[in-house]
Amino acid sequence: MNSTTNTATWMPVAVVFLMLATLAPLGACARAEVDVEDAEDLAQVDGEQDLNPVEAALAIDDVAIGSALGEEGAIVDGSNDEFAPGDPIYVAMEVGDARPGTEVRIDWFGPGDRQVETESKSIAEGDRYLNFQAPDTARWSGGEYRAEVWYGNERVDALGFRIQPVDPGRAEDATAETETGTGAERNAEAEVE
Repeated sequence: MNSTTNTATWMPVAVVFLMLATLAPLGACARAEVDVEDAEDLAQVDGEQDLNPVEAALAIDDVAIGSALGEEGAIVDGSNDEFAPGDPIYVAMEVGDARPGTEVRIDWFGPGDRQVETESKSIAEGDRYLNFQAPDTARWSGGEYRAEVWYGNERVDALGFRIQPVDPGRAEDATAETETGTGAERNAEAEVE
């Protein structure tokens, strides 16, 4: 028997065998039938405010904290995570991909994981940004704080920030300036007299 005839005989058989071996696992990847009700259960969607984590993460973007807002309602001074007592503190986020009517909530926590405040707003049709302002921080003590952002029933972000402790000497100076005016204000008043 000649080697050319032997190769010609087994080569097509080997190719067919390799093709079957390669295609057999693909048959195991058959399309699964999924009932719509089962899909909703998997997505954990029971009501308008009950959202799945993926939908929540995609709906809220660019969550930032800072001390000033622009015209559209976004943070303008970049992300800032250190504030003095009394400074305005804003949390802003892009909500253009969010479902109108869905509630966004901010939970403010202070030192010792103590909840300071909770505020909720509903997203209106056409909103691009949504923002929240911390309650009056003048009486907040120095320490670590955080703002948790919730979209429906899903937490989508948590921003840590710090309130700087008040220097007792500086607090007295600020009180004196408030009661008597700053040096520039006193000089201006003296020039008028």
